[in-house]
Amino acid sequence: MVSNSGYSGCQVELWPQAQRKADWVAQERAVALVYNGISHAVMMATPTDLEAFAIGFSLTEGIVEKLSEILDIEIRVFLFTKSPSQTALYRLPVINCPL
Repeated sequence: MVSNSGYSGCQVELWPQAQRKADWVAQERAVALVYNGISHAVMMATPTDLEAFAIGFSLTEGIVEKLSEILDIEIRVFLFTKSPSQTALYRLPVINCPL
């Protein structure tokens, strides 16, 4: 079972009992950070709370010095289909700030 919430259901093996059971596992996706139309970085992240992820990345990398310098954050959603059975939903933070 796959969810767009950042988690997917799957069978996991419990250690050390070697039991199998259904559980939820976090998904990681490639998330591209785009500043003023220019791709800056691609990071692996759980595709939830991407606005907070984009703000934290922008501040810690020194792209902006303070939150007020970020004029806009837009999350764009892309659907990527590798095959009929493999479809993924990607969210892309697009950040506008004076560089």
